[in-house]
Amino acid sequence: MPYRSKHNCSYSGCMIAVHGRFCDEHEKKDKQTRLRARVRSYNAEEKQFYNSTHWQALREQQLTAYPFCQADLPHDGKQCNAIAVHVDHIVARLDGGTDEPDNFQSLCQSCHSRKTVRYDGGFGNAKRR
Repeated sequence: MPYRSKHNCSYSGCMIAVHGRFCDEHEKKDKQTRLRARVRSYNAEEKQFYNSTHWQALREQQLTAYPFCQADLPHDGKQCNAIAVHVDHIVARLDGGTDEPDNFQSLCQSCHSRKTVRYDGGFGNAKRR
């Protein structure tokens, strides 16, 4: 069966001639992009929860009770004590964590990002248990 004539890869700016839609490198990127979109759609229920008035009230209570970051700094073990802007589930809801105050911690932006990268599988990293 004859192949379709070669044309440029569909990835913006790529000039590699291909029979399919993308070259090998950009085929992988396209699959990753589609996977991320699928994962985001699965998380619609989580998004709905975090936008709810119930969560907003719990978040406000936590930040009022603990206005400073509760994370321990990795280099010396002391508490960060920066102003907290995030309320984090210590055990994630998806892993069976509850919405009880003893499962919350107030975190600054930096410590929340660090925890997300290290433990929650954020920014493309594997999730740790």
